[in-house]
Amino acid sequence: MIKMNKKTKTILLISFILLFVGVCVGVYFILARTPKSYPKEPINQKSLQYNTQEITLTGESIDSKDYPLYGVSNIVMLKEVESFASQLDSNFKKVTVEEGVNYKWTNKNDSVIYKLNQNFVMFSFEKGIPWDEADISSFTFTSFLRKYFGKNWDFKISQQETIANGSTIYYANRILGESTVETNEYKTETDYLMFSNGKIVGGKFLLTEFVDTEIMLPLIKLNELKKYINLQTYPKEIYPNYSTLGDSVLKEISYLSDEFEKVTSSVDNCVGDETNVVYLYKNFSQETLTPVFKISLQCEVTYKKTKYAIPATGYVNAIDPKYISISE
Repeated sequence: MIKMNKKTKTILLISFILLFVGVCVGVYFILARTPKSYPKEPINQKSLQYNTQEITLTGESIDSKDYPLYGVSNIVMLKEVESFASQLDSNFKKVTVEEGVNYKWTNKNDSVIYKLNQNFVMFSFEKGIPWDEADISSFTFTSFLRKYFGKNWDFKISQQETIANGSTIYYANRILGESTVETNEYKTETDYLMFSNGKIVGGKFLLTEFVDTEIMLPLIKLNELKKYINLQTYPKEIYPNYSTLGDSVLKEISYLSDEFEKVTSSVDNCVGDETNVVYLYKNFSQETLTPVFKISLQCEVTYKKTKYAIPATGYVNAIDPKYISISE
């Protein structure tokens, strides 16, 4: 029989423990990498409606990875918003209540507004909230949400602008995985903060939680997208930017005129190249958040038989059609 001294026994015991831990860690990572499942039944694409305007795609490639399907939580944040209002100013009074739709708290020129359907909170606070960050960054948005609403979300600042009163507005989008969430708001932002003299004087935040469903969605291939994109029943929306007509058409007619409606109905020849994947959020009722292609477009409109080029943004279903409900 082989006899082992105490030192040898200790070394073998440690080696065995390390081996056991290594095997456990290996098994954990193997299980963690188990691929998530595809939908067992086609899902409803509720992020998008339908648009009969045709789009010509000139790009030679699009993203072809799988993307997560997120659930849209319908948890109402009314108590949290009320607490936020009282933290800003204990003298805030609830002055407008449209049950289940809009809630408002005011004190002189300050206000907090909660839009329930979209789950946005907006606020304007004249005295300003002191903020000790020298530079405004995406972390500012994370810090603000964590402090006032207990949320730990990531953001990406998309744009900033200085308005007439000298305040600077920073527009941001919530990050989900490798993509951002966009909305139909002014700058497609989910959130913004307004700064003046080192203080936060206003802002808007989307309070909806998005939950990973553990379901993956394969994206449509380019050749199939070109086949489907111009079907009337294929989910897509187009948002033209008419501001470029300010020095031409809009010098003659108003946004509110019947003549301008004719201009908007003449949108045609939309051509797009650059695409990226985003998640488009509108309101609680869409139930799920699905990946869509955001396409930079150049379109044309007609006024008095003259064609004018305008930029536009297209949002197009990005999911392989066999996994969504589409009627051909």
